Amino acid sequence: MKKVLSIAGSDCSGGAGVQADLKTCSAHGVFGMSVIVSVVAENTSRVIDFENVSPEMIGKQMDAVFEDIEVDAVKIGMLPDPKCMEIVAKKIRQYGPRYVVTDPVMYAKNGCPLMETTAIDALIQRILPLADVLTPNIPEAEKIADMKITSVKEMEEAARKIQALGCGAVVVKGGHAVGSALDVLFDGRNLYHFDAPRIATSNTHGTGCTFSSAIASHLALGVPLKEAVGLAKEYVSMAIAHSLSIGKGHGPTHHFYDLYRHGLGSLGKGSSFGEGCGIDYSLYLVTDRTRMGAETLQEAVEQAVLGGVTMVQLREKDAEAVAFYQLAVEVKKVTEGYGIPLIINDRIDIAMAVDAAGVHVGQTDLPVNVARKILGKDKLLGVSVSSLEEAVKAETDGADYLGVGAMLPTKTKEDAAVVSLDELRRIRKAVHIPVVAIGGIRKENAALFWNCGVDGLAVVSAVIAQKDIRQAALELKQTALFGREDQ
Repeated sequence: MKKVLSIAGSDCSGGAGVQADLKTCSAHGVFGMSVIVSVVAENTSRVIDFENVSPEMIGKQMDAVFEDIEVDAVKIGMLPDPKCMEIVAKKIRQYGPRYVVTDPVMYAKNGCPLMETTAIDALIQRILPLADVLTPNIPEAEKIADMKITSVKEMEEAARKIQALGCGAVVVKGGHAVGSALDVLFDGRNLYHFDAPRIATSNTHGTGCTFSSAIASHLALGVPLKEAVGLAKEYVSMAIAHSLSIGKGHGPTHHFYDLYRHGLGSLGKGSSFGEGCGIDYSLYLVTDRTRMGAETLQEAVEQAVLGGVTMVQLREKDAEAVAFYQLAVEVKKVTEGYGIPLIINDRIDIAMAVDAAGVHVGQTDLPVNVARKILGKDKLLGVSVSSLEEAVKAETDGADYLGVGAMLPTKTKEDAAVVSLDELRRIRKAVHIPVVAIGGIRKENAALFWNCGVDGLAVVSAVIAQKDIRQAALELKQTALFGREDQ
């Protein structure tokens, strides 16, 4: 397990500082450690007081960690005075950690100063040159770069000026700007923009701490800088979107929302298919009677389920309503007998009539938000997408999972646009609902898609068109257990 050390102040209310850093590390699957430089008596509304830890004790805490544990990345947050900065800089030079991410914390969320004004020069001279990445917000960047920032162009100029002072890269955060929440990264050679819609909430306590800790976690895990910043941006946006209304002021972000919804959130939810309960998307069968390797659809579905299929989508593009309904009733008997969710393609009326687990719609079908309104919250709603824009919109509009494709040319949908693996990865990173890859998938290429982090593979011909449907499903199911490459 990778290990990240946070050097920062303690926030007794739990939303910022070391507490936010450790939560972020845990959410990213890295082991978090801490060196406390200041004990801050604060809550969501105000900073009451803070008492700094002695430089000697700060140094001993750093010694205790580094002499015993390999540190993969360091995140530096609040450093209240020059003496604190001096000992931290000395120990960083002594131990030479691979990555140092510095968040130059000058103010609390409510504007209370957390750094002596005389310490800014010390920050620039002693701490900034040790940073592989510096993450100032606009007010902090204005202080360091000694300039006013009122536009994206000026954010870029400030990033260049700050990087020239000696740090490896700079991310000027746009949270204090007007408009979208755009961040600017300058890595010493190239400028990159990371944009996200501004979320209408005052619950943003600890966002700077969370962002820098997320970058440190990704760097520790071996993610390149540009991608690490992008992933951290997505994580913070998710945490803000699902922030917690705790306290009377600026509430904290939800560091564990994704885990709670798709991990721990599956416990104690009852048997409803909605609300993020524990659905196994790993092998998702889409039916096609024109390609069937069995005498009846019910027989084909049962053999597929016995082979390991975990979900079944009944797709009948050309069937009349009555025939579709009758097929759905028969297939539902099979899926219900094995405890497998049945999804109906396109037809919400059929799904409701047979009490299916949910419905799957495409881009030209009923709008997602309308489908959600009809289905209610207790039914699954899947949506076919082929781009990042479609994926984000589908999640926002109420989708429970996404079918992304076609990943490869397929006879099932010959006119479908092919989605690249890079786009699949971007979609997987951007959304917080399950993602299922579909289109041309078979056992020989399944590992390609598993290694993009998908939650499941959707197949048609690779199972239902085979002579031995059960064996075909079994071999594909095994790729979920053994087909992934080491990462």
